[in-house]
Amino acid sequence: MLQYIHHLTINVSDLPRAIARYRAYGLVCQRHTSHDAWLIAPNGAIHLQVPLQPTAYPRTIFDPGMSHCCIQTPDIEALLTSVQRTDAVPRSHPVDLGTGHRYVYLDDAEGVVTECEGVPYAPTATAPWLAHIALASLDIGRLAAFYAAVTGGTVRTSPLLADNQGIDTIAQVRGIRAHAAWVRGANVTIECWQFSTPEPKQLPARQPTDLGYTGMTFCTPDRDAAVAHLRACGAHTDDATIWYDPDGNRFDLIPENSPLVAALGPPAEQHIVQRIEALWRR
Repeated sequence: MLQYIHHLTINVSDLPRAIARYRAYGLVCQRHTSHDAWLIAPNGAIHLQVPLQPTAYPRTIFDPGMSHCCIQTPDIEALLTSVQRTDAVPRSHPVDLGTGHRYVYLDDAEGVVTECEGVPYAPTATAPWLAHIALASLDIGRLAAFYAAVTGGTVRTSPLLADNQGIDTIAQVRGIRAHAAWVRGANVTIECWQFSTPEPKQLPARQPTDLGYTGMTFCTPDRDAAVAHLRACGAHTDDATIWYDPDGNRFDLIPENSPLVAALGPPAEQHIVQRIEALWRR
C-alpha cells in the first residue's frame, strides 16, 4: 500500500549553498526554483525548501526526532574530497566499526547532520545512494514496530552499544550508550536509535519554519487503502495527507499518479539498498 519513500524534506536558509552541498555528496539536482530544489539519488530524493522566515532548531543526534540521513558510496575518500568545497565539516576521519564499512558524520551550516558511509564492495561505478533515514526515540521498540507495520518490513535490533571507541569517535562524544533497530523492506532503511548516554532532551514540537529535517514522504498507488492502512497501524493525521508516527514525527503521503511523481519519475533503482547488502552477505 505504501510503495516507497519518495523523498526526505529538509528546510534550509541558503538554497544555493545547500544545493552545492548535496551535489558534493553525489546527488543530482534535477530541478530547482528560487525557493526549493530536488536532489536525486538512485533510490529516492531529497527535497530542499526555504521557509519564508527560517528559524533555528538546535538539536543533537541524541534527541528525539529525525536525526540524520545516510548516504552510501563506493569511494568515501573521493566523496570527502568533493565535500571539502562546501560548508559540510566532517567530525572525524572515516571509521571502520568492524564491518568493512567506513563511517563519518558531517555537520553543515544549517545544523543538519549527514552520515556518509564508504561501502568498498559496491561496484565502483555506482552513484551514491540513500542508505537510511535515522530517527531517535524515547521508545525504540514502539517506533520500530510502527514503521515495520507501515512498510511491511522486518526489524533487526542491536545489543547495547557501549564502550565503543569507534562509535564515540564518529559522533565525537565520549561514553555513548544506545540501542539501535533497522526497519528493512522499503527502498530506504529506517534506522531507529534510543540513547541513554548522553541523556536525550525532549524538544518542543517542530514548526514548519524550523531548519533541518522536517519529515519523509511515502508514495502509494492507492490512497484510500493507504489511509486505512496507516490508521490501522496507529498513525495520527490532521487531514489524511500530513501524518504523525507515535513519537510525533511528521510524514506525508502522495499518490503515485500525482504531478510531483510524474515530474520527477520513480526511483531509478528502488532496491539498491537490498542489492548492495546482498553483495556484503556473499
